Amino acid sequence: MKSNRKRYGASSSRTRVVLAVAVTAAAGLVSTPLDAHGQRSVFTYGQGQRGAPSFAWDTLWVYGGPGNDALGDVSSLVPDDQGGVFFADRFNFQVHHVNAAGELVWTWGREGGGPGELRSVHVMGLDETGELVLIDDRNRRITTLSSDGQLIGEVPIGSEVGSVHGMAILESGVLAVHTTGPSSWLLIDRSGQLITTVHDPKELEGLPSNYIYGPMARWKGERWVFGLHMGNGWFTFRSEHPELSSPYVENTAPLELVGPRRSMAGPDTEYSAMSLSTRGDTLAVFFAGTTGGQLQILDQYDLSSGGYLGTHVLPTRATSAVMDAHGRVFVNVFVNADADHIYPKLLALRSRPKPKGPQEGGREE
Repeated sequence: MKSNRKRYGASSSRTRVVLAVAVTAAAGLVSTPLDAHGQRSVFTYGQGQRGAPSFAWDTLWVYGGPGNDALGDVSSLVPDDQGGVFFADRFNFQVHHVNAAGELVWTWGREGGGPGELRSVHVMGLDETGELVLIDDRNRRITTLSSDGQLIGEVPIGSEVGSVHGMAILESGVLAVHTTGPSSWLLIDRSGQLITTVHDPKELEGLPSNYIYGPMARWKGERWVFGLHMGNGWFTFRSEHPELSSPYVENTAPLELVGPRRSMAGPDTEYSAMSLSTRGDTLAVFFAGTTGGQLQILDQYDLSSGGYLGTHVLPTRATSAVMDAHGRVFVNVFVNADADHIYPKLLALRSRPKPKGPQEGGREE
């Protein structure tokens, strides 16, 4: 496969992670007044120092990599409940399911605008019944698949819903979606029609919606989470109402310095949350940042209090990482086979404490 896609996280560097984060204030939901341009910093400081227990990693299975030309651009990792994962391949316009043995169970989709065809899938999720729901942004529709890869239905998205960049499926079946347009988030029903707009958290009030961008995850019931992809903080909501706002442990540039999302690819951009996942009342944030261990950091937070809980350092750089309800972590990496070929690879990992003894402090796993 020719390397005609952007290369993320392909480095094989095993540099030991620097866990200290330089900050000048402890945790707190701190926001600054409006600046001279009428915009505000979401949070001035991070939560303190990042600390990571010493973990080793067991690899449960590997799928893809060099020699597998079937995968193009893996995205939208959605764990099942058995140790496998659903994911989208945006390059090949397909959806796949890999089971707990790392075996491909089914593939669905092809390029196009007709029934059973896809053009652009950025977000997916499982509903309460185990059905896989995906939003095809360019085809402007919601597609629902059964857990065994059969098409259940396709419905158009209402014209009032802008381009969709994130989604969380609530217990009621309502979709909370992150969109372009006057409002950053909307609630829509499964027929694709608008229910209501979502109120902005007070920390984001007054900011243009094109400054607000990032991943989403379902929490429980009608509650969901949004994390800034650029900027310093994450937010919980109950249906359309904001509940809690919390800074990341590592401070990043304020949004007024980041600029609108059209400039996201700037060479000096500081990325924050790359993907979110929840496990009970714990939020896992796959974080980029600027410290050592970039694109290997899985920070964890208490969703009820906003407090930082600790960090898992992944054994490899990745483009996305999500944790399932049982603590398994699914990561997507790109492998450079040679100068002209790059392959995506999926790993299923489980962490375990490193044994203490004479070997402690030696080679990093």
